[in-house]
Amino acid sequence: MVPKNGSTAEIADHIATVLRGSGLDADVRPAAEVSDVRPHGLVRLGVALYVGGWHRDARRFARRAEQRLNAEGHIASGGRLKARARGRVARAILEEGRGGDLRDFDCIAAWATGIAAGLAAEAERR
Repeated sequence: MVPKNGSTAEIADHIATVLRGSGLDADVRPAAEVSDVRPHGLVRLGVALYVGGWHRDARRFARRAEQRLNAEGHIASGGRLKARARGRVARAILEEGRGGDLRDFDCIAAWATGIAAGLAAEAERR
């Protein structure tokens, strides 16, 4: 995905940092650059929500990878809207004084830690 404002990419990087800190490999790439998810044991799709729904690249990725994806757990972590954000709606929100960084990185880290713990428990059962 080509980010408008970079908030989703920063969240993905934060999740990857937590997973790597738990001893896991984590690969963060824009959805448009991923052609095959089969080599990966787990895929998490981070999606920026816009007025019209998911970003186009995320929708396309989900269709391409639908056989390997399931909707197991999700998190809404807030977003970031800062001055000079691109997009008509974004600018309107900023003009109303409702911008800022609403991401909850503690919540994101807890969610990623739960993923790592689940993977560790699954590995022990094998």
